[in-house]
Amino acid sequence: MRKFLLLTGFLIGGTNAFASFINCTPFTQAFIDTGAPAGPPVFTCSPSAAAGNIAGDGLNVIAITFLVSVSGQKAGGVFGTTYGATATMTNNAGLANPAQIALSCVADVNGSCVAGPAASQATTGVGPVDQFGAFTVTVTGGQNSTFPFLDNATGSVLYQATTTPIQTGVVPEPATFAVMGAALLGFGLFRKRWQ
Repeated sequence: MRKFLLLTGFLIGGTNAFASFINCTPFTQAFIDTGAPAGPPVFTCSPSAAAGNIAGDGLNVIAITFLVSVSGQKAGGVFGTTYGATATMTNNAGLANPAQIALSCVADVNGSCVAGPAASQATTGVGPVDQFGAFTVTVTGGQNSTFPFLDNATGSVLYQATTTPIQTGVVPEPATFAVMGAALLGFGLFRKRWQ
């Protein structure tokens, strides 16, 4: 009975069981290049059925989650020196931005190190809307404390929609009420027999 109730609650409530995080375009881009902030890359997140965000699918979008993943590297550095960078995200859709990501690593005996990957995500309630429009996310590189910059750092942006079934004002057919009544009667008889 508990399994039945859990399944029913899952099917009736909000769901994005079939949606997954999808990459915004371009898939990856540098925000630190040759040891300095690059012209901040802009990622475009477009409506997608895989993300649970497409018109006419019978679902309303109630929240958007976007995730930013970054990593960086240093080559030819000084052994034991810490190198770093930060990634700050902004978007044009009024969504909550993920927290700033700080990258750092300590150069090994070869003078190289890898920082990350590190990720941050944020979820914002929206709508409900049948489809949330395309939006852009900008990743800006910056200084991590007083550490010298990494040689380069790249980022990727992914997003996912949380959805719920579109509620329509349709009145159930009389046959639906008959089936529900028969089920309730059956449960009542089963309970009486059980006692």
